[in-house]
Amino acid sequence: MSRTMIVGVIIIFISIYGYSKITTKTIKIFLLIITCIGFLYAYLYSVKIDRSGNSIESFLYKVKIAPAEIFETKIDREDHKQLWDHWRGYEAKRAMALLNQNPHFYLIGAGYGSLVNLKFFAPLTDNPRKDKGLKYISELHNGIPYILYKTGFIGLIIYLLFLINLYKLIYKKFTFETVFISAIGLFYLFSTITITGIYNTKDGIIFILGSLLYFYHSKSKALQHD
Repeated sequence: MSRTMIVGVIIIFISIYGYSKITTKTIKIFLLIITCIGFLYAYLYSVKIDRSGNSIESFLYKVKIAPAEIFETKIDREDHKQLWDHWRGYEAKRAMALLNQNPHFYLIGAGYGSLVNLKFFAPLTDNPRKDKGLKYISELHNGIPYILYKTGFIGLIIYLLFLINLYKLIYKKFTFETVFISAIGLFYLFSTITITGIYNTKDGIIFILGSLLYFYHSKSKALQHD
């Protein structure tokens, strides 16, 4: 169970009970959750946690560094501990540097087959000692810079609008399809930041989403004919 999957399970449960709708009650619950998360991080930063400790301690360390892992970009590449703890931020930094070299890519993107230059050979292969690792990579972990780099602001806006439209189904008739399609849309909005959302090549949820959309639109057409 990764950090992202744990959040995904929580999102599904709150959607099943209708708490993903924006109401006065859910806003209060959301503020309560934010407060609890704030206390959690206050505690995590007040104690020393060993990154190589037992499974629970190692997990808490990953939770602790999660915000910095994504957004921290000032990284010493020679410090491997710092580099791997902030790998998502480093990938994003390199992608944005390449966008800055070609400003028109901000609008249309560099293309889905484009590569990001890491400026060093990262041990991301099965045998990095033998083949030196990878200097150019195609996929990033941080979804927003990834989609922006590949498709530009045009693609990023279309992508976000698609996910928002999936989420908005929770405001329609409360059915199995609308609840779970909305939950998946909400999950992808979150996972886009951590594991590239729909663009995650190892993701299987997309097949569930496709099936749910098929049944939802089939029922909608049947009701229109009736």
